[in-house]
Amino acid sequence: MNNPIQNYELILKELTHICASITSFKQI
Repeated sequence: MNNPIQNYELILKELTHICASITSFKQI
């Protein structure tokens, strides 16, 4: 079982990845 802190870090990492994808998509 993951503790909430690891869960939060994973979500934060995913959000960063999504934001980066959106940013690069807008640049095209």
